[in-house]
Amino acid sequence: MNPLCPWVERLIARSAARDEDIRWGWARRHMERCPECARAAKDFRTIRDGLASALDAPEPSEAFVANMWAAIDAPGALAGGHAAPGRRPAMSALGWAGAVAVAATAGLVVVHSLRREPILPGATPTREVRIARDAGQPETPVNRQAAAESIDRRGALRRTARDTARPGSDGDRKASKRDTAAERAAIQRMLRQRQRLASGKAAPKTEPAAGRPAASATSDASDQSAAAVSWAELGYYYEAQSDVSNAAYAYRQAWREQGGAAAAFAAGRTSEAAGDILSAVECFAELLDEANGARSSGDGAWIMDSRGIGVS
Repeated sequence: MNPLCPWVERLIARSAARDEDIRWGWARRHMERCPECARAAKDFRTIRDGLASALDAPEPSEAFVANMWAAIDAPGALAGGHAAPGRRPAMSALGWAGAVAVAATAGLVVVHSLRREPILPGATPTREVRIARDAGQPETPVNRQAAAESIDRRGALRRTARDTARPGSDGDRKASKRDTAAERAAIQRMLRQRQRLASGKAAPKTEPAAGRPAASATSDASDQSAAAVSWAELGYYYEAQSDVSNAAYAYRQAWREQGGAAAAFAAGRTSEAAGDILSAVECFAELLDEANGARSSGDGAWIMDSRGIGVS
């Protein structure tokens, strides 16, 4: 296809729409050489002539209009020429069938609504209902209400037995929740005691109750038990409980008190998981500094222990 063909076809269409000839000499010479463009010019002229003839369609004659109105005004013309004036056409068989179906449906609905209300499906008749049925007496609303109440009682008994026999019932879940709450309270108490020991503040003094040891003795025992648990172990406990925020805090405390690459790595990892990016960057930077110093000196290698904390 010649690259000039699209341009020539546009000129042909424009000239056909304006009812004028192509004025460009190169376009006329191209049309003489290209059979496709010549055929396109012929098609456009045919379309133009057809549109002109369609717009100039002749109007119907007066005789045709008069005959048409006479046929419309003739008696029985709108009824197909077979029915007499003033008489409606007979109903077809399909119409009669539809009317019978509608009437039958309405009758079924009325009969169903007038039926006596039965006892609930699957219910065993109570003693009152059985006595009334054996005596030939009709069932009363009182008897039906008694049957419904007996069904509700049996369902409640079955649900109670099922909940009792089911493992992991509500009682077990509540007990586990209480145990978890007690563990969290003990850990929070341990954290407060460690913070108080780290800051050097004395424990609050309280008057001992009757039959109980002095507050100083109990506080010393609790402080010793709290000191027996290290920050790294506390962080490991929180990380096992999926509490990354408290785990990161415990690992950072272990890193600040003891130092070492293992604590820095654990603190950075949990801080990143908790969303504390600044603390994670600080811990990882310290870890890189220690690793670079160990590489230059030739020692200081460290490995991870079985809990994933790290041993330097």
